[in-house]
Amino acid sequence: MVDLTFTQQEIISILFSKNTYINKRSISAEDLDYPYSRFLGLFIESMKRFNVVNTDWVLKKLDSGEQQEFLHSISNMVSNNFMHYVSLEKIMQERTIQRQMDNYINAYKSERISLDELRDKLTIDNKNLVELVTYEDLTSTLEKETRDVHFVGYPRFRATLNLKETDLCIIAAYTGRGKTAFALNLIEDLSRNYEVYYINLEMGIASLRRRIISIHTGIPITKLETFKLLPKKNQEEIKEKAKFINNRKIYVSNGSKSINDLRELIASRGNEHAIFVIDHIGLLNAEGRSLYEKMTNIAKELRKLCLDYNVTIIALSQLSRKGAEGKPDLSMLRDSGEVEQSATKVVFIYNKKYPDGSEDYFLEVAKNRDGLTGNIKVKFDKLTQRIEEI
Repeated sequence: MVDLTFTQQEIISILFSKNTYINKRSISAEDLDYPYSRFLGLFIESMKRFNVVNTDWVLKKLDSGEQQEFLHSISNMVSNNFMHYVSLEKIMQERTIQRQMDNYINAYKSERISLDELRDKLTIDNKNLVELVTYEDLTSTLEKETRDVHFVGYPRFRATLNLKETDLCIIAAYTGRGKTAFALNLIEDLSRNYEVYYINLEMGIASLRRRIISIHTGIPITKLETFKLLPKKNQEEIKEKAKFINNRKIYVSNGSKSINDLRELIASRGNEHAIFVIDHIGLLNAEGRSLYEKMTNIAKELRKLCLDYNVTIIALSQLSRKGAEGKPDLSMLRDSGEVEQSATKVVFIYNKKYPDGSEDYFLEVAKNRDGLTGNIKVKFDKLTQRIEEI
């Protein structure tokens, strides 16, 4: 049996330690018992006043008995993981619904409401799914329309893709076709105007840093790898060119990540827009009895994150080697769970090889809910990792 007192204490403890969850909660103070309802009410008011839970202010609002219970509550935390918090909310919401149903049934038994009224009360949630669309709804949607994400370069790609703030964009390619290089090129471009988070799940941090320098400066990676052997003058020139990073906001998160870790990272930022690049989604940890089920859960969760937290997610996806020499198509994502269905945009990177050893590279916008589809030829300089439109 669930200990509802401990559940409420833990909710208060988590919200106290993770203030950003307060504006993302789906429960109200009325869902909790006293004094936890009072604690939550004060948290909400404190966030409005100070944009943080001001401990001194909260304690001054409480009497001595409430203060003692408050201090006891904030020490009862098993985990502040966001998904764990959601599970605690669900327990209290189910309790609230059960109480409402019991009240309705008792009202019917005591003949305070009719059978038709009882039916009406018990189906209230279903009725709320149907709403009249009003003029205010339409104009509000227009005024709050999701804004475009602007690139500095890539004019044809930008015009075709029409990337939006809450998009989930999948970039997919076969192994060794340049999807990580393209992602880093996009980071170099987008970080000129946006905060960009790179979720690095497989690349060594030193290699990542060299590639960022190379893409921006055009200095070959091989030269950066032998930096210590270069003349002092050349070293200083490279250092000077690397100062561009001081004007950017590029954040890197290294190491293993679960979908819950990612949600917590994104939730911690509130609702301010940012761009998250995940390299790659096959390396995220998630529940699932099979690879297909795991990828389905990841894809659905990533789409929810975009909508819930106003972020743009660019997620890299690996295609199998089957048909690796051909042009990819959306059917090749079908073994990756519901990636295609959840994505608002899908971009493939592929190349064509010729008998003389030369090759051409292309970006293929294969799915686009808010723009065009089409093929864009690019130049991929493997020495500098630069990918540019031709």
